[in-house]
Amino acid sequence: MKLRPYQNIAVKAIKMHWNEKHKRLILCSPTGSGKTVMFSHMARQSIDKGNKVMILTDRQELMNQTHYALQQFELNPVKITAGDKKYQDANCYVAMIETMKNRIYTPLWSDLLKQMKLVIFDEAHKTAFDKILPHLHKEQYVIGATATPIRVGKQTSLSKYYTQIVESVSIQKLIDDGYLAEPNYYTVPVDLSGVSMYKGEYDAAQMGKAYSDRKVYGGVISNYLKVCPGKKALVFSSNIESSIELCSKMKEVGLPVMHVDSEMRNEERRLILSWYKNTPDAILCNVGILTTGFDDPDTEVVILYRATTSLALYLQMVGRGSRVTGTKKNFTILDFGNNMETHGPWHEDRLWSLEKRPAKGGVAPHKKCPNCEYLCHNSFKECPSCGFKFQGPAQEIMPDVILKQVRTDILNKKKDVPLEDLARMHKQNPEGMKKGFVLHSVCECYCEGEKWLSLISKTGKWKWEAKMKAQLKHPETGEPYYKCFQNRCKNCQNSDFNHSASFTTGITTPKSGAGYLQ
Repeated sequence: MKLRPYQNIAVKAIKMHWNEKHKRLILCSPTGSGKTVMFSHMARQSIDKGNKVMILTDRQELMNQTHYALQQFELNPVKITAGDKKYQDANCYVAMIETMKNRIYTPLWSDLLKQMKLVIFDEAHKTAFDKILPHLHKEQYVIGATATPIRVGKQTSLSKYYTQIVESVSIQKLIDDGYLAEPNYYTVPVDLSGVSMYKGEYDAAQMGKAYSDRKVYGGVISNYLKVCPGKKALVFSSNIESSIELCSKMKEVGLPVMHVDSEMRNEERRLILSWYKNTPDAILCNVGILTTGFDDPDTEVVILYRATTSLALYLQMVGRGSRVTGTKKNFTILDFGNNMETHGPWHEDRLWSLEKRPAKGGVAPHKKCPNCEYLCHNSFKECPSCGFKFQGPAQEIMPDVILKQVRTDILNKKKDVPLEDLARMHKQNPEGMKKGFVLHSVCECYCEGEKWLSLISKTGKWKWEAKMKAQLKHPETGEPYYKCFQNRCKNCQNSDFNHSASFTTGITTPKSGAGYLQ
């Protein structure tokens, strides 16, 4: 199997680190980029040199997927299952992490593990693999494959077990090159102020009850039928009761839907997943089972029927719909949990590290200013951006709520959307293309703001002028910007206005936090 260019680069980078004595590495690569292909390729190369390899996963579905991928590289991996009392001699093994962890103190199995030259952990960000790592000797090579190398709170930092991180490619690059589908976002604000936190995450039972009491399932059904009717969809729910309730309500309106969860027997899960793969307009509600190791490129819609404080979980859920096919080049995200506001767009570039992220006690509820799109805390009575006076409590989701599409094409700096085009869109639909959104989230310098306001209004007043005068300083002299003028803005090459020299160093206007919801 031939590797893609970015996959070849990642493999070479891993070998370079190995040559520098970094034997324990994290392979960070987005969902849909082919992590399994990359580490299967490296397993093939290691075996060709006479070595033995073991790949460990945490899910039955992942183990089956890995077994199939290895066969594509003309390997014949041996599965180690819970019922095995002894192992078959081979050069390649795949096993569940729980199976090996339960046998690690048995000489027969601990000796087998020590024979491996290369050990690969799939979904290495999960703490389930931590108990095996101390039993590996220093001469063994380790690859921890994951799309989200994140540890938080009391979890042990990845830096304790790994010395370097290899990043293969960004999600946006994969989209640009046609390897992943373009996302279309639809979001709606949900008030979760009554849902408590448990170990840094929303309490699943309370969240499920809140969604049921507010009849959020009605909003899911109506918006699915409006935005993407008849398209194959995956639904991620907070708990089993919530998922079953939504599934039942969907069946009542005649939608082809089923529910699956981790408490079902393997055979029952297999039959349901087979039904989903072979049904063009299927909807599958699930709880904590399809976030990893599940690949169905025909999935066109991802419905987030829950909120999460976990960036890793958010990326994994959305990534289930990102595969491309011969006819599928984009997919739809219906977000009923403020997840995009919490974590940002799925496809934005992120910096990864082996160090832990600070643990958070949840995300405070926010609301959007209807005047300037600024996102602020629910308790605010006045918008800190434009001074708009809020009236009444934050709006809660109701059954007839209408999702609003997110204009990620405008947020994406790689795409050029002329201000003239945005002005025409604003005049045609002021609510769909609000002037405050463009001013705070698109305009990147003083003169762009002047131009934008001149296109849509008579005064052309720059709302951020006072704040800019107070904050921006010349990069060399430290003087406030209004004391050091020049005649040309290097950001847009416009010589009609005087601008601060600060703009020549890349300092941009303050960005509003509400640039997402449109």
